[in-house]
Amino acid sequence: MKRTFLKPITGMAIMAMTLFSCASTDEGTDDAVVEGDPIEGVELVDEVEEVSNDDIAYEDMFEDMDDTEQYDVLALAKMEDNLSTFVKLVELSGLEPSIKLADPVTILAPTNAAFETLEAGKLDYLMAPENRTELMLFVQRHILPTEVYSAAFNTTQIIESAAENEIPVETRLDGTEVYIGGALILEPDVEASNGIIHVVDNIVEPSEFTDVTAE
Repeated sequence: MKRTFLKPITGMAIMAMTLFSCASTDEGTDDAVVEGDPIEGVELVDEVEEVSNDDIAYEDMFEDMDDTEQYDVLALAKMEDNLSTFVKLVELSGLEPSIKLADPVTILAPTNAAFETLEAGKLDYLMAPENRTELMLFVQRHILPTEVYSAAFNTTQIIESAAENEIPVETRLDGTEVYIGGALILEPDVEASNGIIHVVDNIVEPSEFTDVTAE
């Protein structure tokens, strides 16, 4: 079975997507490096408001916007209250300039409810300034430096994380359900001026933390 590897944003560099398979040829790309400055004026949150993914009509997200493509992916995410925790983590990571330079990008944006699955204290740990490197790796797992529509994902693909871990991709029910690192895409293909947002129900985790296997 042919397996395809998708490379996300790595470190503070922007890497174009590289596809590897037994039937394809590798192509080299140039890396553009952007330094991220510490984010000032961003307050840490003490806790995530308890809310269930079942309580939110995700098909209605962004519906009040006439044209989502007039906004970039981060500006669009900032307009959606149910993505506020992920947005705050992106800001604290200092990766905003890199994400904008990587145009186009795909954002796998966990809902606020998704962060309730983290072990106690993990969110505060990630937000602490001294743990910024780990926060960057966490955010990078949720970003691909190219547009990938939900229909383009398939079970033969694996995403290589910045920490060189493998993030599994699985499709179920004839491709109508897509899981990335154990996270189900709830609202797919929200188009922005510089990429796509997929809203997901969980934290994207590498394979050693997930139990997603094709049946």
